[in-house]
Amino acid sequence: MSIFRSAPFRRDVRPFLEVIGRDAIKGEFLIALAVCSLFPASAMAQVVATEAEAVLSSDVKRDRAVQLSQQAARLYQVGKAREAEPLAAEALRLYREVLGEKHSDTLDSLNNYAFILEALGRAGEAEPLYAEALRLRREGLGENHPSTLVSLNNYAAVLNALGRAGEAEPLLAEALRLRREVLGEKHPDTRVSYTHIPAHLT
Repeated sequence: MSIFRSAPFRRDVRPFLEVIGRDAIKGEFLIALAVCSLFPASAMAQVVATEAEAVLSSDVKRDRAVQLSQQAARLYQVGKAREAEPLAAEALRLYREVLGEKHSDTLDSLNNYAFILEALGRAGEAEPLYAEALRLRREGLGENHPSTLVSLNNYAAVLNALGRAGEAEPLLAEALRLRREVLGEKHPDTRVSYTHIPAHLT
């Protein structure tokens, strides 16, 4: 059992390691600092070194996820969605692993990956991802949060693209109504909703 699962070590050490890890102090210096500062005894030092390496590993994976997301976005912007797709998929996998399903960065990555799939003509694969992003944003942020409204509009739009207009139209109308209330008529997101919604629903 890790010593961090018993007081006082879990309370005292883990935040220290996480903070200095996020400050990008890497490699042997971080481990040596933790060992020397907190646990000079060799048995304890081994435990701290293991925990420090885990923190560093998470930082490296998160940094890699950010890099992949940026690369995917650049490729998509220059019309290379096919090349962007595997990068976006790997970024999503890393965000899920490091941050969990409900973190805002994970949900942004999930939405972006679904968007790329839809652009590639793979709306059937994008639909459950948009649905998942919408569900998790509703749970975490609430119905009226701008990010939730992005997911609502995206989910409705992909349903419409799949020929499921009967399901899409009430969601598109809801997205437009909420954006009017929350963001106002002139907000760019509200204008996007107007472009997606059938004329008889405005």
